[in-house]
Amino acid sequence: MIIDEISMISSHTLYIVHSLIQHCKSNKLAMGGMQRIFCGDFLQLPPVPNDNSDDIGQEAILSDDFSRFVPHRVFLEEVREK
Repeated sequence: MIIDEISMISSHTLYIVHSLIQHCKSNKLAMGGMQRIFCGDFLQLPPVPNDNSDDIGQEAILSDDFSRFVPHRVFLEEVREK
């Protein structure tokens, strides 16, 4: 599974995706044991809160579960010009 613009997904939404995948795959591992790549720029737009689903719009990277969902992380911090 590849999720681009993970920075725009809230921790609440990411947990719902995790729970649905676990249920569909009948697998209790993180994200149902699926391989995953998340990419995004956390200095861009944040998630939008959704009052209808009690989603406060907390960034996924700030979630307690993020380390479990993404055990290996690479942060690109150097700006490269052409």
